[in-house]
Amino acid sequence: MPKKSTIFVVFGPQGSGKSTQVERLATRLDYKVFEAGEVLRKNSTTSSYIFDGYPRNLNQFDGFMKLVKKYDWQVAGIFINLSNESAKIRLSTRFQIIDGQKVMREDDKPDVVGHRLDVFKKETLPLKNKFKENYQLLEIDGEPPVDEVTTQISMTVDRFLDVGN
Repeated sequence: MPKKSTIFVVFGPQGSGKSTQVERLATRLDYKVFEAGEVLRKNSTTSSYIFDGYPRNLNQFDGFMKLVKKYDWQVAGIFINLSNESAKIRLSTRFQIIDGQKVMREDDKPDVVGHRLDVFKKETLPLKNKFKENYQLLEIDGEPPVDEVTTQISMTVDRFLDVGN
């Protein structure tokens, strides 16, 4: 019987470093990062993935559960805990370089961040319990520096993969 594909769903508040940690973990494990349904349809039973920011709410979680059943995936949620205060500080210092200029993303501007964190608390945070009820939830402290968070995630994922296989 072929080995089950493994799915890690990484979620946490804005500024918790999800995308950074997803890239690092995907590189380390040689996993694909989920970006579109088309990728799933092509590789649903032969590849393992790390989902970045999906599912984001309970409705999306219901659809996600159907995919898990259909493709018989092994699943773990990785929740990166970060206080609202730390999220606000990180987002206020996150910039993109556009035409040689440092530019703050529109959704990282102070007047938008509070709303985004409220939406996260209302819509995404309830997913923690859904993962605990249906799969395994790996909780990570997102407060330390990026490299320490990466180490925490690596150690936790290694334990999960050793137990899950």
